Amino acid sequence: MSWIKVILALIVVSIILLSIIEFATSVFFLMKADTQISAVTFVDKSLNKLGNILNPSHQAEKFDWTALQHKNKHSLEEYRTAAWVRDFQSPNIKYYPFSLWRSETNFVSTNVKTDLEGFRFTPSIEKCEQTISPINKKEIKIFLFGGSLVFGDGWLRDKDLLGFKLQCLLTAAYGEPIRIINLGQSGYNLSNSIVVLNQQLLKSQVPDYAVFYFGFNEVAHKIYAGAPHMMYDAISKKVFGQRQEDISPIVNVSQIDKRLEQYFEDLRFSLKYLKNLGEAFDFKTIFIFNPDLFSVSGRHNVDQELLDRVKNSHPILSKIFKEFHSNKDRKTQGLVESIDACFSNKLNGKQVFVDIVHLTPKGNAIAAECVAARIDKGGYFTDRLTSTNRM
Repeated sequence: MSWIKVILALIVVSIILLSIIEFATSVFFLMKADTQISAVTFVDKSLNKLGNILNPSHQAEKFDWTALQHKNKHSLEEYRTAAWVRDFQSPNIKYYPFSLWRSETNFVSTNVKTDLEGFRFTPSIEKCEQTISPINKKEIKIFLFGGSLVFGDGWLRDKDLLGFKLQCLLTAAYGEPIRIINLGQSGYNLSNSIVVLNQQLLKSQVPDYAVFYFGFNEVAHKIYAGAPHMMYDAISKKVFGQRQEDISPIVNVSQIDKRLEQYFEDLRFSLKYLKNLGEAFDFKTIFIFNPDLFSVSGRHNVDQELLDRVKNSHPILSKIFKEFHSNKDRKTQGLVESIDACFSNKLNGKQVFVDIVHLTPKGNAIAAECVAARIDKGGYFTDRLTSTNRM
């Protein structure tokens, strides 16, 4: 049982370390006049601030988040005639202890809700498009972790979210009532998600499964920017007075291989930690790399045009993602699932990207189908789900 004590000790140490910056970080957020901004605006502003540290005088590439998006999102196929887009409202972002930021709590609009902790609301299975009648009574609880793709940035209603779509698909497939708890937040990478998982466990909230859907933010923050998370620059400079020179964005392609190698080494340790944590608390872990515009094929011509522009405006960023996708399966040694092939097969020329990573409602539905299929193919549920109604 000594290894269980080690895991618990690691959690305690993590919380203690985080508490060191707790007060200082809270002061930073309180001093900001624009603390309460929408999730979408927050990500846009944070990425553009990230661009400020990516553009020193010796930087080979000017980072511009607006160049990585479609120029007129309202003109995209799914939004062109969608009346709900015109009055779409999303929650504000606020400081939150230890995990640094979250969406405001108990937000309610026509299409978006958050809960008591600032996480997106997942509708019940009664709201699924297809009629679902679970065979068994026992509810299976799944924590879904991730960044803005899980939280639902862009124009995604509660019913468009990856978690809700996945909940409907898995419940229909297995005949068991599956409940997805959306623990994603805008801008979170895997390290942020680990903090959130620890917070849940310390409150005795233990899932049957923990699904981590990640990849893009890992590359953007840790490899491209050389920062541990999206708000690192702002907190370091505003709270602790750290110089920009202490942050190390990639300035030429010769640095990519070394940075990627270090990232994958750190990732394997993080995955091992999470698997051991699951064993200690009796839940299973599932890791899935999210697709992005760099990793899929069969793109719509509008999305292909965006990709071509990004390759011209951000050659280093494009090179990093190309190398990441070329090496991720081999470097993670089967520890992380990929849905790129599935997504590409189902894409079939549909226009589904809002920018280089965020998806439209139809795109999210495709991603959910692929995640559900990957979970089924991996046999993750076979030990706890008894239904023979397989996908």
